[in-house]
Amino acid sequence: MKKLLLAGLIAVSAFMCIVEANAAIPKPKTVWEIKAKKNVVRELVGDQGQFVWIRDDDEVKVFDGIKGGKLWEGTLKGFNEDGYYQLLNTDSPKPLYVYSVKKGLKCIDIATGKEVWETQLEIKTKKFLRSYSTENGFLMEFDTDEQHYILLNLADGKVIWEHSKSEGFTPYPKYVEKGLPVIWTFGDRILMVMKKKVSLIDAKTGAELWKAEKRWPSDAWGDNAIQEQDGKLLLFFEEGVGSVRLSDGKELWYREGEVEEANKSFVLDTPEGKLGLFAFKDALLCYKVDDGTILWEHKKDMSESDRIIGTIEEVYSVPGDDRLKLFMSFRSSLNPFKQKEMGGWITANGVDWKTGKVVYKTV
Repeated sequence: MKKLLLAGLIAVSAFMCIVEANAAIPKPKTVWEIKAKKNVVRELVGDQGQFVWIRDDDEVKVFDGIKGGKLWEGTLKGFNEDGYYQLLNTDSPKPLYVYSVKKGLKCIDIATGKEVWETQLEIKTKKFLRSYSTENGFLMEFDTDEQHYILLNLADGKVIWEHSKSEGFTPYPKYVEKGLPVIWTFGDRILMVMKKKVSLIDAKTGAELWKAEKRWPSDAWGDNAIQEQDGKLLLFFEEGVGSVRLSDGKELWYREGEVEEANKSFVLDTPEGKLGLFAFKDALLCYKVDDGTILWEHKKDMSESDRIIGTIEEVYSVPGDDRLKLFMSFRSSLNPFKQKEMGGWITANGVDWKTGKVVYKTV
């Protein structure tokens, strides 16, 4: 649970439930409770959800997300409500909060409320678009005549590097107009989709590692358009999916087809390396993540006994066993009057991961 969705004067509660074998299931027991007013910002942050961040304008309270006790409360000194403010490192042991003050930015440690740094960097909030977290910093994007990109160091708030339109960093207007991302970050690397090319940027230096002018994702999948798989990028298109090597931008494979679900791709460890599985509406694809080699495909025109086509729900592999255990869901036809799905079912399947041969099917 990353966000606490509360309405009115309600409570944030944690529950503890212990169940023993053959014992009746006890009722949930409230461990802690925090009252919060309507329309205040509430976030559960930290790598273990150990902090509850509650902000009402410039007033802040932070609670222990495990035990529920108050850690600290106070006022954000110099807080500019019309400026920039952002939670950063929300999945780390040390989450931070950065916000605008009259002349620059200030960063505090969420665990203690203590100031980490303050910078005189001027933030033109009317031109600010988005920020993106990197391994050791955060990238700020501004929609100015020069289309600025500024990377700040998380440790001290200093500018590591900045780029502008005059240097060729011009986002694709179609993305900006629709408010969809033009930038994805992967650790200390930044992928920038622009009008005439795609570039991979080293977040530590701002240097361009590679650029490409080839087939790249449209805005069909929004935030899910690009996903990382063990040093490779899985790219989603209007009608297809492909893989590109992150180190040099080389396209490893591409397949046309209606993508069933953008979040249903899987990577498995096998004795011969990592395998990737991807389900299209009318096909199932198995490939080597390392070099993109297609090992096997199940297609609609194959006999029903030789193929498994549907949405992947879960995949298991057992050491010493060449079979993959695939749990696939299938949807029935639409109700012609209400245009809603009539239902569906899930099958358990065994497939030889080397050849794709179907070993068994169980409804």
